[in-house]
Amino acid sequence: MVADPERFYRALRDEAPIKYYPEYDTYFISRFQDVWDVLRIADNTFVATETNQPTPQYLRTHHNVGAPPFVSTNPMSAGSALPSPWYEAMRQAHIAPFRPSNVNALKDFIQTTVDKRIDEVIAMGRFDLIADFAGRVNATVVCHLFGIDTARAGELFKLVGQVTSVDPQKGGVDFRTFAGRLKDTIVVPLHARRVAGADGGNALLDGLVNYRMPDGRSLSDDEIVNQLFCVFIAGMESASKVTATGLMELWSRPDQLAAVRADIETNLPIAVNEMVRF
Repeated sequence: MVADPERFYRALRDEAPIKYYPEYDTYFISRFQDVWDVLRIADNTFVATETNQPTPQYLRTHHNVGAPPFVSTNPMSAGSALPSPWYEAMRQAHIAPFRPSNVNALKDFIQTTVDKRIDEVIAMGRFDLIADFAGRVNATVVCHLFGIDTARAGELFKLVGQVTSVDPQKGGVDFRTFAGRLKDTIVVPLHARRVAGADGGNALLDGLVNYRMPDGRSLSDDEIVNQLFCVFIAGMESASKVTATGLMELWSRPDQLAAVRADIETNLPIAVNEMVRF
């Protein structure tokens, strides 16, 4: 699989789209529409209580003996592991920066960042489309959203990249150490927002600082950082790979690239959706 993942997944889709592996006591779903349909079931049938990136060792030693218990909400667990309605509550508390009007407000900043980075990578002669271009651009935007010095974008992108550097035999990185370094990074701007009064100047952080549980208590630093891990990692890692792979696929298909360029306003959203699906 690791040596030739495309052939492996193609065989799964064609021959066994829902494949059960006894070794892991786990079902693997490989068709886009099936995955899409499963993820749209929102009645707590599927939750990430046992993490959303289990290692091979974990899957081999933890076998299904019934429904897993829900994670703690006092203290509040990581957002990706929460069941409804807590998942939605935490998501709504910090989703404001990702609403269309707020994303549109970032247009000039992102355009300037992209233009600057394009000049830099062209001067390099050869560059990695993910690590050197899309990753750096996305990491810069994430730093901007968090209130972190954008000069740290390259360093933090490399840090986040460790989370998916999984060795099939060893099981990947030391998540405790990784999470600790990530927390140390996020807690600095979080403290700054607390000192500033969380007046909405940084909606990503302020929404969680100002959130109140039903009993009136506020969230601790650890609880807030737990909610922001997903934004930090997905914004740098997942979005970078989708963007870079999509650009490479378009570049390798001049006819499709020309079609997108023929009517940018109409076709770019279609192209982006197709990049995500692909």
